[in-house]
Amino acid sequence: MVSLHRYQDQLHAFRSFDASGYRVIERCSGSLNGQTVNLLLDEDEIYEALGDSQGIMASEIYQACFGDLQTEAGQYLTPQ
Repeated sequence: MVSLHRYQDQLHAFRSFDASGYRVIERCSGSLNGQTVNLLLDEDEIYEALGDSQGIMASEIYQACFGDLQTEAGQYLTPQ
């Protein structure tokens, strides 16, 4: 597995990929605007959410957590 991390203000998010490059876990925790954030999406929830333009991935919390974090493992799947 490969995990990419993003730290933004009081949030820590990571997105994990399996050896095939599929997203298998997305997690974000911390606080946003004084509210506790504890977001966890497994593989099935991620792929369900990808097709929902009004769902969790369109939310302020999700965007604050994952923002510009890569959606593909790309070069990181090949050992360096």
